Amino acid sequence: MYEGWCIDNGCEYTNYDSLSTVIPDVTLYLNNNDSATLEYDSKLVIEITHLNEDGSDSKQSPSPLYFTGRDFGQTNKPDNYHILVPTTDSVNRSQQLVYTYEDKNYIVSHNNSIEFTKLGTYLLFAEVCGCFYPFHVNVKECSIQSINDVRPSSEHALDLNVGEKVTPDMLIVDVTYVNGKTGYASPDEYSITLPNNVIQEGTNTCTISLENQNETGIKQRTIVATGYPDVATDFTIRCNKTNDDGTITLNEGDILKSTNQKTASAILSLEDIKYINPFKEPEATDEGFKFIVGNQELDTYKISVGQNDVRIRYKSLEKTITIFGIQSDVKSISAEYIGKGAYEGFTEIPLSDVKVTITRENDTTEIVKDTSLYCIESDYVIKRNENNFLTVIYKGASNSKTLKATICVNGLPNTVKELTNVVYEGSDHVGTKINLDDFNFSIIMDSGEVLNSSTSKALKANLTLKETDEIELHEGNNFFRIYYEDTANNKFVSSKVSIIGIPNSPTADINATPNSQEKDPTTVTVTENPNTSGNTETSVPNATPTATPLAVTKGKNYIVKNIKYKVLSFNGKSGTVTVNGYSKSSKSITVASTIYIKGYKFTVTSISNNAFKNCSSLKGTVKINGSISKIGNNAFSGCKKIKKIVIGKKISSIGAKAFYNCKSLSFVDLRQAKCLKKIGSSSFKKNKKGRLFKVKPSTKQYFIYLLKGKY
Repeated sequence: MYEGWCIDNGCEYTNYDSLSTVIPDVTLYLNNNDSATLEYDSKLVIEITHLNEDGSDSKQSPSPLYFTGRDFGQTNKPDNYHILVPTTDSVNRSQQLVYTYEDKNYIVSHNNSIEFTKLGTYLLFAEVCGCFYPFHVNVKECSIQSINDVRPSSEHALDLNVGEKVTPDMLIVDVTYVNGKTGYASPDEYSITLPNNVIQEGTNTCTISLENQNETGIKQRTIVATGYPDVATDFTIRCNKTNDDGTITLNEGDILKSTNQKTASAILSLEDIKYINPFKEPEATDEGFKFIVGNQELDTYKISVGQNDVRIRYKSLEKTITIFGIQSDVKSISAEYIGKGAYEGFTEIPLSDVKVTITRENDTTEIVKDTSLYCIESDYVIKRNENNFLTVIYKGASNSKTLKATICVNGLPNTVKELTNVVYEGSDHVGTKINLDDFNFSIIMDSGEVLNSSTSKALKANLTLKETDEIELHEGNNFFRIYYEDTANNKFVSSKVSIIGIPNSPTADINATPNSQEKDPTTVTVTENPNTSGNTETSVPNATPTATPLAVTKGKNYIVKNIKYKVLSFNGKSGTVTVNGYSKSSKSITVASTIYIKGYKFTVTSISNNAFKNCSSLKGTVKINGSISKIGNNAFSGCKKIKKIVIGKKISSIGAKAFYNCKSLSFVDLRQAKCLKKIGSSSFKKNKKGRLFKVKPSTKQYFIYLLKGKY
């Protein structure tokens, strides 16, 4: 086969047997941003064994072959070999040798070497005497094999201040790479470790470790760094606005800063900084120092008129620089309205809604935070749905100049938002025709302003029933809705009203003789468990029903244990009552949650108007719990010995002047009042000075609104 191949390719025939050894794989090492080169004759050893003409072994030593870059037929030397390399280009098989292996084309390499730029394993072929012999080229990363030595980059590079770090620029790291070459390691090829991460005073052992670990070689070396106290012994202060004569002059109000000096009025820098460390080169910096004012360290210093002796501290060393401050007056102002708009009819805009910026003669600007330095020109009334242009006057210029700017305020319509605190003060007898003048109420506007009909009588003219011409009270609950008309804005708001119609019948009082041995209580309590034996706050005289009970009349008053109760409802077995008064001769008062009248059980649901007005028997704490849901107008008015009120969880409304003129009342507990929706006018006025309201944090804003104007 070989003889024929030589004849076909014009070569001299020499009898060869075969390759003496398999072509060994080649390993190359690739450095970062470099290439690995395979030089054929220096890296490949290819030998063959000779045969005699008769085919017997010639017993000669194997002969080496040499690379040729020529195509077949261009040389008649049979002791050459070709290298075939992979190609992705299209090839002309009639013009060049193409060897195909596993669907890849390989062509003759005309260079005496090949370069590899990526890591990996590559398959190549050597052609010898018409036969193709495969071999692999393994391209590996040229990593560090061993650290040879570590030394400082300069004589005193490792003489450092306490708190500093050892950085790669301070070191030279000599290494040997896996390809046998030596060099200097780059910072990303090793790590630096200190016991405390930063330099401590005295001797510090620093460990240099290889990042890429190989199986052999020295992986770590140590080097010693010396730490000196981080104390400055001297520095010079420079200012970029120093005059030719060496003085520094700035304007009053100019700001010096120790950080972010680009926004400062002048830039300070510290130069020729010297340290206890005798080997540390003098430094310069424009940060890291502080201004000393009194005993405080500050990041800023504001220049005042006259001589400013500015103390600067850097690394425990203080020095002073003198700066002269001159007055720089305001030359112009600008103003901007930053509020959400003003409601029609307003004649005063909050100055906090106006942002005023002044520009000084030195062209520095600042926002005016003191609202006493500017005002809005008077005699204006905000108009709705318009841009209201108002003049802002600045009063802080020292040269007595009048500086003005214009703001634009959007005028908002101030419409009625809510009808609330509706109180009926007319007759509640059956047959009474409702007169709207007998109502007092409040309206809340969009602006938050609250108007009260008791002080603004004209508001009642806008009250209407709207849905009916008139209402006549009938016995029991009368529910209807009244409306307030905002005529200017064609808007209605309404509130539901409930009035209990009382029959026109005489009152029958049943007196219960008080216990002469009972002491005056300090607590008046309405509770939910009236039948508990022995509890003086909850027990009431419960009459046992007789076989033939007497009739109880709805609307009549009955006295049980010194308390007058009015029957509100009765179904023949049980009913509801309201506390309607008390016996003037009683020394103590206890209100139960339920009572018995003529053997029938009644639930106490409310305290009527004037029920305990001017009662001297009430003192100490009044707890209104149990089933009571409503406290009427003037219910406890004038009870001058009450000190504390606890409003229970079922109370939904407190009438007008309910606790008015309770001069000893100093504490109102509203923490349980989760159903309270309405508080009448003047309910808590004329109480003890400093009286407190206790509420849950989550309901604070609600009760601020509910109590507004009521105390």
